[in-house]
Amino acid sequence: MAGCPFYFTDVFTQGPYSGNQLATLIPAKPLADSIMQSIAREINFSETSFVTGGSMSAGFDIRIFTPTEEIPFAGHPVLGSAFVVRKAFGLESSSEVGLNLAGGKVPVSFKDPGFQFFTRDQVQISEAQDLGGLIQDLGLKPEDIDSRYPCCRASAGLRFLIIPLVSVAALRSIDSSQVNCQEPVFLFAPADAGMAEHIRARMFAPGLGVVEDAATGSASCALGGYLVEYEYFGSTQVTILIGQGFEMGRPSHIHVTAVKNRKHFNIEVGGQIRLVGQGHWVTG
Repeated sequence: MAGCPFYFTDVFTQGPYSGNQLATLIPAKPLADSIMQSIAREINFSETSFVTGGSMSAGFDIRIFTPTEEIPFAGHPVLGSAFVVRKAFGLESSSEVGLNLAGGKVPVSFKDPGFQFFTRDQVQISEAQDLGGLIQDLGLKPEDIDSRYPCCRASAGLRFLIIPLVSVAALRSIDSSQVNCQEPVFLFAPADAGMAEHIRARMFAPGLGVVEDAATGSASCALGGYLVEYEYFGSTQVTILIGQGFEMGRPSHIHVTAVKNRKHFNIEVGGQIRLVGQGHWVTG
């Protein structure tokens, strides 16, 4: 039977069995798109990645699938795939690995032990209007929305509807089983006193087959652009810690540094990655 190595990692983890789960496969021979999609559906993590070719000099080719479709970019698969590439191809001495995605080339840097970061220099942000129906569908009240800042659609490679909330209590009140939005929605609020993070967040994307995500690097990257665009912390430069996944029992920590200089963004997103398991996936 044909097969390929696979690796399970936890990305943006706080410790064992936390963070966002990722499966990464390295097929020796090309797999049909339909087979990769079926494998992603079988594993049923929010994303599954495939290393389909490339090299250290040219960058490694990565494809990313949710349980229902292929997507051009996602944060935790970028970091988890780079971790696996570095391990599987004996590149532990390398301080950076380049990944080639449908959404462009992404450099991943390896810093302190266990920490990895990717960078993006483009974020598209546009204000969103007429969201009353969606707010109601999320089980929120108008007063739960932080009216000092706009709701926006923002993308650093994958687009999210970003909604600022007034409190963690409002964030926690959302029942993920009742969310039925077609576009990915990322909601955030300032962390309560005594929390380790600066911001708490949740992400829902049932249209992509993801009821709720434990840690969303691409949305956190877009949020970094949002925070400096609207000077949420009073500055066009921020270094923050985002907490996500607590409501799912998968606590995650996402480190974000964002700078805006005129119309130019520089955003770095990272966290800890842990290898959970590895083996041989049967593909035929």
